[in-house]
Amino acid sequence: SPVTVECRGYDGQVHRLAIRAHDSTVSRTRIDRPENQDIRSFFTQWFEHHAAMKWYQVGQAKVWLIEAGQLYGEAKRLMRSGITIYSTKSDILEFERRTSGQGAQ
Repeated sequence: SPVTVECRGYDGQVHRLAIRAHDSTVSRTRIDRPENQDIRSFFTQWFEHHAAMKWYQVGQAKVWLIEAGQLYGEAKRLMRSGITIYSTKSDILEFERRTSGQGAQ
């Protein structure tokens, strides 16, 4: 259900907007859901190969680091190709089929 929030426009005026916290239909395929390991793995491999994503150990945690411009550029490139954090396994397979042999991965 919508949540009413106040925000300030570029002109300084306060506007009240009704926004949805999430889209329940789309959220089923979101990257952070346990059953969506395929999209997490895809993004991890993509960013390792195309955005110089590096892994580090901090205490007991495994963490990654990417320069913000590279992360944004690659996420935008994927989005233009139809891949987002909401993509499904079939979306990934279709992307890989379309880009195989083109050096995209």
